[in-house]
Amino acid sequence: MRLSPSQDQACPELSPSQVKQYQACPERWAKRKIDRIKVTDDSGDAAAIGTAVHGVLEAAGRAWVAAREVARPTVEQLHSALAAQALAPDLHDSAAEILATLQPDLDLSRCCLVEHEIALDLGEVKLAGYVDRIDHVDDHVYVIDYKTGQLPSTDLALDAQVGIYLVWARLTWPTAEITAVWDYLAHRTRRRVRWTPELDRYHRREVIATAAAMRGRWRVARPGQACAWCPYTGACSDYHRWLAEGLGPESAESASLSSLAAAYAAARELAKAADAQRKELGARLLAMLGEDKTRTDGTARVTRVRTTRHSYGPEAVLAVADATGDDACDVWRRAWPKPRPSSALAAYADAEGIGWILREQEQVRTSEHVRVGIE
Repeated sequence: MRLSPSQDQACPELSPSQVKQYQACPERWAKRKIDRIKVTDDSGDAAAIGTAVHGVLEAAGRAWVAAREVARPTVEQLHSALAAQALAPDLHDSAAEILATLQPDLDLSRCCLVEHEIALDLGEVKLAGYVDRIDHVDDHVYVIDYKTGQLPSTDLALDAQVGIYLVWARLTWPTAEITAVWDYLAHRTRRRVRWTPELDRYHRREVIATAAAMRGRWRVARPGQACAWCPYTGACSDYHRWLAEGLGPESAESASLSSLAAAYAAARELAKAADAQRKELGARLLAMLGEDKTRTDGTARVTRVRTTRHSYGPEAVLAVADATGDDACDVWRRAWPKPRPSSALAAYADAEGIGWILREQEQVRTSEHVRVGIE
C-alpha cells in the first residue's frame, strides 16, 4: 500500500463508474488518473460495441418517450438504427447479434426517462452521471442499466454503481418502491436489486469512505481474475509478483501448496503494512482530537478511548514464590498466560504479607486509541 505525495487535494465531482473502478482496484485507478500512464486498452472493441448498442437503445427510448408510437422495435428497426452509429465494419456484426438477441425482451412501454442525468450530494462527496433508462409503473420505479459484457460473479447488491443509483432514486422518489435492474443484453438476463434502508446506509458509508481514499490518493493493488483484462499489468509490480507466486488468472485454481503459502506470506506482509498505517492514522486522529474526547465531522464520529492495564511480570511471580515457599513454576502456571489481578495470581493478594509485594511489582500501562464510526 502506498500513499502518493499529494494528500490534501479536494476530491472533484465523481461518477458512479469512477467509484466502482477505484473500489475494484485503487492501483489501476491511480495509474490512470494520477500517474496518467498511457496504454493500449484491449477492451476498446468491446467498449465500441457497447457504445453503439447503447446508442441504438437510447434512440429507440427517446423516440418512444417523444411520440409513444413504437414500444417494441423490430430487429430490422434496431439494425437500421445501428447503421447510424459510428461503428467499425468489423464490429458491426457483433453489435447486430446483441441487438437481435435482446429484441424479443425489449419493451419500452413503461419507459419515462432515457439517458437521464443524475446528481447526488452526500455532503462529503458529490456524484453525477447518467442512467440509461427509468421505468415508472404505478408506485414502483425501475432504474435500468444496459450491460453488454459478461455476467458478474459477485453480489450485485454490493455493486457501487447499483448502490449509488438506488440512493439517488430513493431521494428523488421518496414514497416509491425502488428497484435497480441490470439488463445483460447478450445473455437475455436481468438481475434486480431492491432498495432497502440497510443497503442505503451501506452504500452511503462505502461511497463516502471511497471518496476519502481517492482524495487522499491511497493506492493498493488487488490482484485477481480481473487482471486478465487490465491494460496496466505491464506496469504493476504486484501483478508480476502474483504471477511469480503461481497465482495468475490461468493457474489460480490449480495453485500448489508452496505457491499458496507464498501468497499467504505476502498477504501477511500486506496486513502488517495496513496495520502500521492504521496505527499512523490513529495517531493523527488522536492529535486532531486534542483535549476533546469525541468529535463529529459530517458522518464521521471519532472517540478517544483510554485503556489501563494492570499486569505482573516474572519478578512478581518470583517474589510471591519466595514469600510463600511455593514453587515458582506452580505460581507462574497459575498466572499464565497474562498475569493480571483477575488471574489466579491475584489470589495471593489477600494473603498476609503478600499484597504489598504484588502492589510493588504491579505494572500499570495506559494507552490511547480511537474508535471511528461512519453513519
